Parts: sequence; structure tokens; C-alpha cells
Amino acid sequence: AKGTFALWDNDGNALTYGGEISKAAVFDYYGPVLCLTVSTEAPNLPPGAPFLHGGKLQGIVLSMDTYAKQATVASARLIRWFLGAWKSGNYEGLTHDGLDYADTANDEALQEYLRLPVLGRGVYVTEVQEGSSCDGVVHKGDTLVSVDGKTVDEKGNIEDSIYGRVGYQVLFWEGKKARGRLKLGLGREGEMMILESTLRPLNMDSGLVRRVMDAKPRYAILAGLVFQDLTYNYLETYGKWREKANKRLVFLEEQGTEEALGDRERLVVLTKVLPDKANNGYADLQDSVLESLNGERVKSLADFWEKIGKIKDGGGAASKEKFIRLIFMGGLEAVLNLESLGQDQDRILKKYGIKEPARL
Repeated sequence: AKGTFALWDNDGNALTYGGEISKAAVFDYYGPVLCLTVSTEAPNLPPGAPFLHGGKLQGIVLSMDTYAKQATVASARLIRWFLGAWKSGNYEGLTHDGLDYADTANDEALQEYLRLPVLGRGVYVTEVQEGSSCDGVVHKGDTLVSVDGKTVDEKGNIEDSIYGRVGYQVLFWEGKKARGRLKLGLGREGEMMILESTLRPLNMDSGLVRRVMDAKPRYAILAGLVFQDLTYNYLETYGKWREKANKRLVFLEEQGTEEALGDRERLVVLTKVLPDKANNGYADLQDSVLESLNGERVKSLADFWEKIGKIKDGGGAASKEKFIRLIFMGGLEAVLNLESLGQDQDRILKKYGIKEPARL
């Protein structure tokens, strides 16, 4: 289907660019949402730009790949669901499945191993997120074969009346709300069964990497070194971050929670170095994960800033130190002069027009 992107220039003049929907699919964008991929000759499209067809809204732009000339558009169905849920006064967030899976396409050996009654049907569950809608109902190693009575194919798709084959995840939120019930068809050890799950909203604060919504970024600046929690918001500043972001951060995201976190609440990352004589030589530390501060393990951004406060006030384990020693994952380190820290902070904040050294 073809449509039009509508936007306005700085003088208020209307601009339009043609676009053609090439596919509809579920994207992991603030949760599993139904998006459209639209090919267009537009030089660039800002987030929020409307996509119209026949005078009706088909979606709004989430992002654009200017090289491929393709825009990712949140579908009107998603927007209607969100507005309806918000208007009801009972909005608790996007309900989701919480499953990781492997497709069984072109793998008859795997399908036979799973003892499915119908080949070419279902996906193999590799992980179930704790606290998700499927937690306690679906087991690792199950095969998901249907959702809400609709057959799930070997690639994880169901048949949609408008867009054709799309990810089954849309059935977990479209027309649904938290604490609703959903029937799941499962294959387990060669037996088929129908079980019910209780729908739960997506928990943005769970797991190793979180996504921040409707809030300003949290940060702490120390002598021009900017520290933040590792978030999907930060990773996505790289665009196709699995290909372009720091390989260690991508690896940690893929590893999951327990192994990488240990006793930490969050991973604290040096996301930017504001050039200054106080941090000369440390630009290459950008994207490094902070491990410890003067020998004390850093468990979160708030913990890091609290430790800095104690050091500055002359308390804590490092009260007799003249330097602040930061150890990063991989054995990298940075050493800052504690005696000049106050002057360095004031100079750098003024130089870069930053009002506060931290927002927690």
C-alpha cells in the first residue's frame, strides 16, 4: 500500500513525501510492537511524522534509515490501543509475552525431535523472562504452537487480516489489558496442551539493560567523565547498535542478567568524556563499564555518586586518599586528582553549560 508522509518546514510550509509499505512486523521497540517498514525518497523524516493513506493516519515515524531510505512506522493500530488504554484511566503499560525463541523453519530434524504433530508449526522456547505474562506457564524447551486460538508458524508469525504474516506478540497486547487471560497452545515432551496465562505489563526496570520512558536521562559527571546506567536508549544512539555499538556492551546485553550483574543493581558505563585537562588521555575509555572506585565495588549510578560524596566529605574507606582511582572492566583505569576535583568540576560544568553535576 502507498501513502504520504506529511511534515512542515521551519516557515510553516507543508511538505509531502511518498511512501510504500514493504512489510509489517513486530519490532522490539519499547516492547514488542507492530510496526510498518515504509520505503520512501524523503531525505529524512523526524520521529513523530505522520504517515497517511486515503486521508487516514496509518502510523507515525519512530526512526528512519536514511541510507536504506526506509522509515520504521508505529502502526495506527498500536496508537489506537495506546490512546484507548490511556483514556480508560487503567493504563499500566504494554502487556507482553516475555519469550525468547528459535524458529524451526527448514529444520525437520528439530521438529521431529520436538515431536510436533504438524511439521512447519510452532517455535522453540529458549528463555522465559521472569515476571512476564508467560512466566510460570510456559517452560524453557516448550514449543509455542498457538496464541489465542491462532496458529503460530515455524517463524513465530500468525495470520493477520490486514497485514498478512506478523509476529504472534501482537496478540498479547492488541485489545488486551493487564491481568486479562490468554490461551496458549504448547507442545511439551511430545504432548499438546492448552494453558492460560495472565497478562502482565512490560517491566522496563527488569534485566541487565533497561529502557527509560518519559524521564530525563540519569547521569553523574566526575571531572568531565560522564557516567550513566547502561540502557537501550543509550545503545540505540548507535543506530544498528548490535553492529555498531561497543562490542563488550553488546556482549553483556546478550549475556543476560545474573552472570554480568553479580551483586550489582545496574551496570554503570562511561558514556562520554568532556575534553579537559583534568581527564586528558582518557577519551579512549568511552563505553567502558565501571567496576570499582578506590577499591570499593560500584553497584549502581546512585551508589557511585554516594561514594564520591563520602570521599569529598572526607569519609569512607578512601578518606585518606589524594586521588580517585576508577577501575573499569577489562583492567582499564583512570586516576583523578582529588585535591583539585572541586575546581575541575566547577570549570568543566561552566565550560559545557551544565547546571548540575548529577541527575539521579
